[in-house]
Amino acid sequence: MEILSYYRRENEVDTVVRFVPELIDEAPQNKRQVMLWIWVDLAQPVTMECKPKFSNDYIELEDMLNKSIVSELDLTYCGSILQDDGVVFYYYGNSARGFEQTSRLLLSNYSFNIGSSKDKQWNQYRYGVYPDALNLQLMEDAEIINSLESSGDDLECEREVEYYFYGTTKEDLEKMCIWLSDQGFAHKDQFFNEHEKKYHFGMLCTRNQTINFMEIYDITRGLFEYCDDHGLKYIGWGTKLCD
Repeated sequence: MEILSYYRRENEVDTVVRFVPELIDEAPQNKRQVMLWIWVDLAQPVTMECKPKFSNDYIELEDMLNKSIVSELDLTYCGSILQDDGVVFYYYGNSARGFEQTSRLLLSNYSFNIGSSKDKQWNQYRYGVYPDALNLQLMEDAEIINSLESSGDDLECEREVEYYFYGTTKEDLEKMCIWLSDQGFAHKDQFFNEHEKKYHFGMLCTRNQTINFMEIYDITRGLFEYCDDHGLKYIGWGTKLCD
């Protein structure tokens, strides 16, 4: 079972979300309409970084629950949300029968809470842990940064970073260009996009900067918000190695 992770800021609280990507094609499952959760107090289960590092305590806990509670109660593990002081695990099953008793046996050495609710549409998985378009882009951002770092890039080296956008009209992109200039971007090129039915026009802008995950995170969120508000599409960014 593949489990992916991404950083997410919720109400100014840093979190790392874990999710099982393959379930998105199966959700919801008619035989599993009850969502069950376990909150476990756990100090520093993960470092909030571009590439999250999970503590041994968390890895052992997740592995133990997935091997025991999932098989014993015939549950489907869909993901977890980690904070500085603990983690909540999410499952789906056909009922909550035996969940409390099994949890108490397995977690006798932990401080924890449990709960369950009807969730026929698997909303907690689809909207609570599975990444939306913004967080999918942020996952791509993290992959680019990790690839640069593994290739020997000096991330603190200031360089030109290219950002790509699509729009339905040239005028919309020109208005965005004015807004971008106030954010430290410079217009570099415009092009016709023949691969999109709706977004026929493309724009390339650049920004001189170092590669810092939290700065990229804030930039991506800001670009997504602007594009959502103005009917545009943010494609992503790229840069050359700087060593």
